[in-house]
Amino acid sequence: MKKTFFSLFTLVVLWSCSSKNQDTSDKGNDPSDVVNVTIDTTVPTDSSFVYTNALELPEFIGFTDFGGGLISDDFGFHILQDDKEGKTVFLFDELAGYDKDGIPSWMLLDTLQVKGTDLNIGWAGNVEKNGKIDPEIMVLLPENTDREAERYTDIVRAWRFNRKNKTIDEISIEGLVCNNDMYSID
Repeated sequence: MKKTFFSLFTLVVLWSCSSKNQDTSDKGNDPSDVVNVTIDTTVPTDSSFVYTNALELPEFIGFTDFGGGLISDDFGFHILQDDKEGKTVFLFDELAGYDKDGIPSWMLLDTLQVKGTDLNIGWAGNVEKNGKIDPEIMVLLPENTDREAERYTDIVRAWRFNRKNKTIDEISIEGLVCNNDMYSID
């Protein structure tokens, strides 16, 4: 019963944070366009937040998996998009274990919702802070980003996948540079 209530409560929270009635023309440039939903990790773990594929979670049925990556051996992120609602959701997860075939399972730690689906995202692992790659940082680049550039310095927003606090935190864009991982690939 507690698991059902917790799952239902989380679904209601995520649904209420929907941006379906908002204008999507500004694509995440306005701070009010971002909704951070933190999952309280101090409560007993609900197995509905452990998954091998983020699209298996009931809150993300109908979404498209835009990709993801590892931040470290134990932490990763996913980017999901809902074209109908016009939103992108960043998921921050921690390794929960492996099944008998060696397939990893992940526990959802935190989510961040940004208005828009046609976003220029500087992925974690490509962002430098003060000249050094910081694997925890993901950035949002302007709509008019030159995809032929080697590096991007015009950053609109930035977030840290904070492994210590297990949250996604907005951070200052000062001192950030995003490397174009597609630079010079023909």
